[in-house]
Amino acid sequence: MLLAVDAGNSQTSACLFDADRIGQVVRAPTQPDVAAEALIGELTAGAAVHAAVICTAGPELDRAYRELIPRLLGPEPLVLEAGPVGPDRLADCAAAHAMTGGACIAVDLGTATTVNAVDDAGRFLGGAIAPGLELSAQALAERTARLGAVPLEAPAGAIGRDTETAMRSGIVFGHAGLVDGLVVRVRADLGATVPAIATGGWAGAVIPHCASVSRIEPALTLHGLRILWERAVTAAG
Repeated sequence: MLLAVDAGNSQTSACLFDADRIGQVVRAPTQPDVAAEALIGELTAGAAVHAAVICTAGPELDRAYRELIPRLLGPEPLVLEAGPVGPDRLADCAAAHAMTGGACIAVDLGTATTVNAVDDAGRFLGGAIAPGLELSAQALAERTARLGAVPLEAPAGAIGRDTETAMRSGIVFGHAGLVDGLVVRVRADLGATVPAIATGGWAGAVIPHCASVSRIEPALTLHGLRILWERAVTAAG
């Protein structure tokens, strides 16, 4: 059994893989302390875990999981290092390429919204990073005197008849437009209308209102972590 953990800025997702078969995915707010230990302990109780692969949002979480996993499970985890490109973006792209079998785009709607491109051979080409849906909404509420927090759900139509529905229209439909605009531009750079797959906590709120993306894979990053772990094992001989 392989433990895969994606500890993002806001949310942590974790699961066990038996070969390439994914088990139950558990999610909780990201914490580097006892909450993370409880999450991993509950998920792995009674399981024979032989390896772990971890992707986190920063050095503090890296250190926490390097200490936590050996103490709970025994094996040293493979913690994917943050280099010029965030490891979660690489994981998204590895899984999207495996699922589509060729050049594609991976869209991740979390704390940040990322749109990343992969070529036919599975090479990461780069992409775009924008403020995420919730982050944008918080900034609007915090920096304006008369606009407060609103539910991050699309209204019935784009024309808001009051302040709340106008904000919901601008935030949700506007973010869908941001995603569409970036996907269209990335496809233009690639010179082909390649498939796009979305993931992330806000994918369900945004992607139904997008014209350029229709497929959502909630566990895309976790599948990518498994693929990157398999590649690391193969490279190590």
